[in-house]
Formats: sequence, structure tokens, C-alpha cells
Amino acid sequence: MSGVTLHLRGTGLPPLCPFPEHVVVFNPVTWETHLLDVSAATVLEALAGAPLSIEQVEGIVSRHFEAPAADLARFARTLVDELRAAELIVTEPVDPPL
Repeated sequence: MSGVTLHLRGTGLPPLCPFPEHVVVFNPVTWETHLLDVSAATVLEALAGAPLSIEQVEGIVSRHFEAPAADLARFARTLVDELRAAELIVTEPVDPPL
């Protein structure tokens, strides 16, 4: 997944409703509601400011969990895959083909 940037899907940060250990997010594009952990919500909030690389997502995840770098990288990629599957984010190549 290296060589891509991550962006919010739609026109901005969807509404977030925080609870003690989770965050509920409504996706206005699909009209679905999702239950996220704090790290996923933090990634969405960061994406509201600017596109991110997978390496930047790994940095965000590392602030929430203590684990070996390989485990953090795997978790970050799984998190991105889940956010993409929920249609909350999209990926674009860093250098789009001509």
C-alpha cells in the first residue's frame, strides 16, 4: 500500500459521536453507521486536515498502542482496509499514471 495517499470520501469529516471506548460515525455517502475504535476515529480526524500516507497512519496508530513496528504496520494496513471497505476513505496513487 506504499505509494498511495489516503483521503476522506465525500466532502469532509463525517459526524462523529464519541463514547468512552468507541466512536460512532455516520457515513453520509452510504447512509451507514459504523462503530470505530479510537485509533480509527483519530485517523479520520487527521484526514480531515490533509491527505495521509500509510506511514503517517502507522504513526497515529503507534500513539494508541504499544507493539513491535511490524505489528503496528500490519494493524495500520488492516485499519485502512477496513475504513476503505466502510467507504469512509479512498486511496489514490502518489504519482498517478499518465
